[in-house]
Amino acid sequence: MALEMAAYASVREELNQLYLKMLPLRRELARNTGLADYRAYRWLEFCRFDYTPEDCRTFHDAIEHEFVRWPTRSRPKRVPTWAG
Repeated sequence: MALEMAAYASVREELNQLYLKMLPLRRELARNTGLADYRAYRWLEFCRFDYTPEDCRTFHDAIEHEFVRWPTRSRPKRVPTWAG
């Protein structure tokens, strides 16, 4: 992980500048196709017709609620060894 972060850090500014150039182009692309934003454009481009972005948010929230917090809920409380 540290190696990847070091590689990213070495080109961070270039990537930031590239993204800043892409952002207005993405907005223009969405606007030219009559869509609200670039995500809506990509949604159609990937032919995602059987579920909506809102469905994805709902699914994400359910996973976060049921599974991400699950390990902390199921773990028994640890009593410090000094507490006897």
